[in-house]
Amino acid sequence: MVKAILFDYGGVMTEGGRGGELVQKLGEVLQVDDAAATHLFESVWSRFTHGTISESALWEIIESATGLSVPQSKRAIWNTWPHMRPYPQMVGLIADLKKRGYMVGLLSNTVAVTSKAIQEHGGYDGFEPLILSYQVGLAKPEPEIYEYAENQLHGIKPEEILFIDDQERCLEPAKRRGWQTIMALSPEQITTDIEKIIS
Repeated sequence: MVKAILFDYGGVMTEGGRGGELVQKLGEVLQVDDAAATHLFESVWSRFTHGTISESALWEIIESATGLSVPQSKRAIWNTWPHMRPYPQMVGLIADLKKRGYMVGLLSNTVAVTSKAIQEHGGYDGFEPLILSYQVGLAKPEPEIYEYAENQLHGIKPEEILFIDDQERCLEPAKRRGWQTIMALSPEQITTDIEKIIS
């Protein structure tokens, strides 16, 4: 029986936030091709999502690697509220699940600048626990963040956890721990699949 339901945010609660658009924006700012932008992005993204470097430190690393100067006016490449506004259907689903007595939490890889925008606009309202990679220093698909999540769900067994994510690589470690999982494709599909499991 499911007692706790954990959601990813970008690509599950929202249409945006999957990361590919950030690489594209970085390439446009630096005027480099996709391969070069991807390489630069991957070299810093893990540390940024783990909260081990600040935004200013990230840009210093990129500037050092490229020999380019990136003015402050061109650094606003991060997903903010217009990209991260949740689907109304998903907001309604969260409220319904909580009303029905389920613990509903969030397990999300994110960075401080994006998270701040979401928090300010109420995008995280209703989620408890709220597990954000940059705050806990862990990120999916690292096994440790799933263990951390279990520790926040006091008294709930792994097989009683349902996790929804839009990336298979983030679902696999959850499956290995005995969690139930759903690959997110659309709000309608998520809602239907949750009902199949919990009803």
